[in-house]
Amino acid sequence: MMAGKSTLMFCCTLVLLAVLVAKGCRQGEGISKPTRKDFWPELVGQTGEQAKAIIEEEDPTLFVEISNNPDDVLNYVPDRVIIIVNAEGIVFIPPMI
Repeated sequence: MMAGKSTLMFCCTLVLLAVLVAKGCRQGEGISKPTRKDFWPELVGQTGEQAKAIIEEEDPTLFVEISNNPDDVLNYVPDRVIIIVNAEGIVFIPPMI
């Protein structure tokens, strides 16, 4: 059971690292910044439903999905936000497009 938890934490760390690297690359010279918000770290700790409502209110053009599988963020869709929740339904990875 511990191997499963450590694997999950490793995957979550990799996802967060990839997001932070991508954000840093976008701020480089010659690369335009995104016109829409694509990352919601302030929603960590809220329920998935609360986070979904906030994101949909901020940008109604996005498709917002709640999942308990961190691997779902690996399938990039440009207008979809994945909200990853734990077993209690609490957001534990910053939602992102």
